[in-house]
Amino acid sequence: LKGIKSNQSRVKLVSFLQFDSEPLREKVNKIIELFDNKSKDKANLDKAIELINIVLEGEIDGILEYRLIGLKARCYAFKVEFNESINQIEIAMGKYNLLSVEEKNILTSDRNRVINSDMQYKDKELMLDHPVMLRLKGTMYGYLGEYYTSIDYAKKSLELQQEYGNIPDVADTLNSLGVQYHRLKEFKIAESYNRRTLSIYQELENEENIIQILRNIILLLIEWRKFDTAMVDIDKGIEYCIKINNKSIQYNLYYLKSICLVNQAKFNQAHEVLESNKDFYHRIEDQTTDDHINYAGYIFELILLNIKFDDDEKISKYLNELKIFNNKHGQLEDVSKLYMMTNAAVLFKNDADLDNIKDILLDLINEENLDISKLALEIFYEILNIELTNPNSYLHFSELIQGLIEFCKKYVLKHLEIKFLSLQYRVTIIGGDKDEQEKLTNEINFIANEYNLREMVPELLELDKINLSRKEIIKSIISDFQKGLRL
Repeated sequence: LKGIKSNQSRVKLVSFLQFDSEPLREKVNKIIELFDNKSKDKANLDKAIELINIVLEGEIDGILEYRLIGLKARCYAFKVEFNESINQIEIAMGKYNLLSVEEKNILTSDRNRVINSDMQYKDKELMLDHPVMLRLKGTMYGYLGEYYTSIDYAKKSLELQQEYGNIPDVADTLNSLGVQYHRLKEFKIAESYNRRTLSIYQELENEENIIQILRNIILLLIEWRKFDTAMVDIDKGIEYCIKINNKSIQYNLYYLKSICLVNQAKFNQAHEVLESNKDFYHRIEDQTTDDHINYAGYIFELILLNIKFDDDEKISKYLNELKIFNNKHGQLEDVSKLYMMTNAAVLFKNDADLDNIKDILLDLINEENLDISKLALEIFYEILNIELTNPNSYLHFSELIQGLIEFCKKYVLKHLEIKFLSLQYRVTIIGGDKDEQEKLTNEINFIANEYNLREMVPELLELDKINLSRKEIIKSIISDFQKGLRL
């Protein structure tokens, strides 16, 4: 590791690549400038892709061609066009196979020199080699849900990087493996890869990356329900954030601390953490989309806690604050959804018109934010549960319930799927369809046995379940939700 420790204050000053043609140099520099934009907004990425295509149409050497196609793949990745990114990586790999042994060695050598240098080169983003492309391809497959394919590519990448002795790249690939195993819920394996990554970053004294990997570990531990360990890592992360003045992640870590406290049933402490740190948001310079979403998340959690505390005055205060914030940042979908979800929860608690609430909830149920969708589905279940006490309504809801069942099946939300199946079962009883009743009973029992949900079945199949007020129901839903994961 000697000589390759990260210098946090280094600035991008020089270009690594040299060009004989001044117009080509200017175009490549412009591509890097567009790609390196902090916000990675779609307009700049589209311009970078357009300019890359122009350069590729000219006469350039095979090494630069490979690098530019690789950078184009990364542009598509940031545009969330993962299949097209994979397509570009495969094109780049085809070009790689046409390079001579000497040219391949240049790619590896240049990558190692740039990554392990004390200098921060302006064109570092272009310094791609074969192991990096393998890892990138694996990352794209991970985003597409093909986690084992992703792991295979990451392991091939890791083997080559270890052979080349490129320590920072080894750390990044170990981190990628940790992410994929986390998605597979293989928490122990994921933590092992994450801790190995953390160890390397600590040796490299790369404090920015230490903070990022600590946050990954914390998210894993929360989902694994190891809240005590997560709290220790949160405190370490906050110390690093204060040291290098990273207010954005520091703000997020306070939020995660409140999540741990809620899951430990320390609701008053969670409320205190949220309330005392909510306005830390205003101290963050150059606020990003993530910062805005975090701020909305703080208010959302405070509203949920105050529903639990039955404090209508604070619910009203924070709901108004979230409304004002949504008016300013409602173009951010996650902010808008948090505001809508909060409205639905408060309306349900306050015995508002059910049709109005259903319209809000239907807009919230989609694959883009499954945590919000899960809470929306919980409230939707209770609404339909109430409405199905009216025998005249059953035909009206059968198709709607089936659609919600299909959504739950698609995203493996089994505890919710079994609830909506129970509603469909109730519909068949009202409609007198014996064959469908038997089919649904078998399906409910299968899910209950397969996913350890047996205790839910007797309660779900009772026809006279409605004996709670809507205020009690919403408090119960939120209590269950807060014991789960929503990040």
